[in-house]
Amino acid sequence: MLAKSEGKWHLFSTGNGIPYRLSDDGVSWKYVKEIFTTLPAWHKELVPGTRNPWAPDISFWGGRWRLVYSVSTFGSQRSAIGMASCEKLGGDGWRDEGPVFISQKGDPYNAIDPNIFVEKDGTPWLSFGSFWQGIFLLKLDPKTGKPISNAVPKCIAARPGSTAIEAPFITLRGGWYYLFVSHDFCCRGVNSTYKSVVGRSQKIEGPYLDRDGKPLLQGGGTVVSQGQGRWRGPGHCAVVGDTFLCHAYDAENNGIPTLFMGSLRWDRSGWPSLKDAPKPPKWMGLIGAWEHTPEGGAATMLTFKADGTTSAPGGTWSQEGQTVTVHWPDAKAPGGAWQDRLTLARDFATYQGVNLQGHPLRGRRVA
Repeated sequence: MLAKSEGKWHLFSTGNGIPYRLSDDGVSWKYVKEIFTTLPAWHKELVPGTRNPWAPDISFWGGRWRLVYSVSTFGSQRSAIGMASCEKLGGDGWRDEGPVFISQKGDPYNAIDPNIFVEKDGTPWLSFGSFWQGIFLLKLDPKTGKPISNAVPKCIAARPGSTAIEAPFITLRGGWYYLFVSHDFCCRGVNSTYKSVVGRSQKIEGPYLDRDGKPLLQGGGTVVSQGQGRWRGPGHCAVVGDTFLCHAYDAENNGIPTLFMGSLRWDRSGWPSLKDAPKPPKWMGLIGAWEHTPEGGAATMLTFKADGTTSAPGGTWSQEGQTVTVHWPDAKAPGGAWQDRLTLARDFATYQGVNLQGHPLRGRRVA
């Protein structure tokens, strides 16, 4: 999800072609591009019906930056973890490395929500899993980026009596491996019950125990973030240093999914908790500059302002959930204004819609 390199913050997220954003301070973000302008053909060959990849994770090993991501359809076990790589973040040069690992119906796991932890000697470990029988760990070959010969995924976290566990993230601190996972349910807007929990072990393969000594294999997990008040379902986290990232749903903004970045504090026993309430990034929602393009027409720059107006003369906009209505005053239009109905992508990087005459529109965030 997040990497720091050469004084910059690099963020990768679910969405069309895997959106990529850049920041100097981790607060103000600039939308840069999609990693894939055209998705690799193997995506649909392995997983028919798949659309955009989701849940990317970024790490550096073998002299290259490695981006792993999920290829699946919602609720399906026919899934794959893909990889793309580049020598330097911030530009082009991404190379498709193909599938790393796949799952099929009947396997005890689902090959999505990947995270890679790299040992000091350069050995990469892939953790993954969403529902089914839990979170699994697999050792990779640092030269090929594929599983080592005869590797068998090992279950390191589960919830007996419930399958609602996913989205692992492993980090090392003070001689302990910390395994963060998400319990319960995301993707239900303000009704999401998602939360992030953690356990730790002195070996990467476990066993992982929570603060109370309960094994994560038996449903244990010390809560780090959970829904309350405005922010619901905070989960699918990542940890970079003392920075904690997750996504949640904004109950005061129509349940829009939002990225958070907060700080962790570590107590004397080495257990993490949130130091302060996470704050949304400055690019949250629609506000900002967009390239607005009608089908068959020329692109124009359109800015959506926080006061509900646009950069077009007399233009206004309103939003309900992911649906945006834009008004363009014109005496020749029915009712005195043209109207566009737009649907925002979940990553707030693009939109699609139609105008009053039913002609298709698309938009791309530029700032």
